[in-house]
Amino acid sequence: MSESELKRKVIAMLRRKKIFYLSLQDRFTSGIPDLLLLKDGKYIWIELKDLKGKVTKVQELMHYLIRSNGGKVYIVRTIENLNEILEEEYA
Repeated sequence: MSESELKRKVIAMLRRKKIFYLSLQDRFTSGIPDLLLLKDGKYIWIELKDLKGKVTKVQELMHYLIRSNGGKVYIVRTIENLNEILEEEYA
């Protein structure tokens, strides 16, 4: 599945689960994770990648900055992967 198809499916899942999200991806936001999720006062960042996609050095830096400031960021490659993360974070 392509990254764009994964994103469509992820957004559909978030809407069904009534999880607020912001899509922050454009040509001016290099390195920022694709989605910021919020539910029950808890934020998590989501980086979408297809099964072969690699995290760039800029993305690695942003993930480090988010984590070093107490945030959580996950790399999501499948819908099942996202479902596991949502159950863990928003149970």
